[in-house]
Amino acid sequence: MIDKRPIGVFDSGIGGLTVLEVLMEKFPSENFIYLADTYNCPYGEKSSAEVEKITTENSLFLNNMGIKALVIACNTATANSINLYKYLDIPIIGVIEPTANYAKKVTTTNNIMVIATDLTISLGNYQNCLKDQIVTAVKASEFVKIVEEGKIEEEESFEIIKDKLSPHQNKNIDTIILGCTHFPLLSKNIQKLFPSSNLVSSGLATADELKKSIINNSENNEQTLILFTTGSKEELINKITWFTKKIDFIHEVTI
Repeated sequence: MIDKRPIGVFDSGIGGLTVLEVLMEKFPSENFIYLADTYNCPYGEKSSAEVEKITTENSLFLNNMGIKALVIACNTATANSINLYKYLDIPIIGVIEPTANYAKKVTTTNNIMVIATDLTISLGNYQNCLKDQIVTAVKASEFVKIVEEGKIEEEESFEIIKDKLSPHQNKNIDTIILGCTHFPLLSKNIQKLFPSSNLVSSGLATADELKKSIINNSENNEQTLILFTTGSKEELINKITWFTKKIDFIHEVTI
């Protein structure tokens, strides 16, 4: 049996593209639709009720595109997606539980740091998934702005990251969860501060979870990607020069 419908993916902005890149590599016969909700970015500074509303609206938008599965490539949205099953009858894959489980396999000391947005940390989803570990939870919503504003390589950005994370350098943390899909783009700077720690992002773990939930489109020889943005198409293109996959169409949309 073959299911030719595309897979839908969304995030508050460009961070979820770090997950999408991995998904496109792991599922080369699948087509994808990605929604970059840059209009509402950042999610991590909003209330839980606001994020739940946005998450539901974005999910319904993608569902109306005829997708066969939804990947919420955003930790904050995942943490506020508990009621989505009421509206969708397709598989819904979030990033928090798969990423936490992957980190538990990687750590050898059970000493894990989670870096995420303020709201993700406040809701405690990662902490609940890591109850048997020593967890250092760091609120870092300001890191999202560094990525979205294209300031990844600037020295000032490294100083912001250093100020936030350096107080935890003496805690013998061996595994760091990048608990926001924007944060893999800051891996180089984070690794500078924790050179011996494992950095865990959401891409591979989410791909493994998705594999359990879909029927592959094995007849497709040419993968396609349609990208929607709730912001400016031109600004988005300028922000994602690092993205390695071919984008077939980009559309601006109001949701």
